[in-house]
Amino acid sequence: MSLALTLTLLARARQAEFAEEDQIIYAHVLRDLDLGLIGAACEELAREPREAFASTMPTVGDIRARCERIEYARAQEPLATFACPKCQDEPNGWIQWECPQTHCGRARPHAPHPFTARCPCWLRRNGAMIRLRDQKNREKGRPQTQDAIALGELESGAYPYIPQVGQSPT
Repeated sequence: MSLALTLTLLARARQAEFAEEDQIIYAHVLRDLDLGLIGAACEELAREPREAFASTMPTVGDIRARCERIEYARAQEPLATFACPKCQDEPNGWIQWECPQTHCGRARPHAPHPFTARCPCWLRRNGAMIRLRDQKNREKGRPQTQDAIALGELESGAYPYIPQVGQSPT
């Protein structure tokens, strides 16, 4: 999103008049800041109620101060660490692969394509739920789910989608 659009959206959210000359001044004074940071600051300011007797459009100083506060808060956030470096704790356990580097399982010749498979950590973590669902499906005469097949392959040592730590599947 451009700086002009970001500032225009802020002005509209605050019901402020924001003339073209004002846009030029704001753009000039904010030009040294990261556009993503300005966008985050403007979004926060747009959601806040206006103080009594305050200008409808936040000043350049207000925007710069908010940018500094956001930048400081981001710098304080710890770096992401994951329990599983393979799927990086993706909630549904999906890892993306590229066929033909990793074979997708199709028997016929076909064009290269991306595909997904469950991470072994997700299959292990959800094994009891997968087995219970599989048992209920068998009682109802339904076929085995892909997750149940994958869990069985994993437990037998035949699961083909086990990335090595540090290996990028895609």
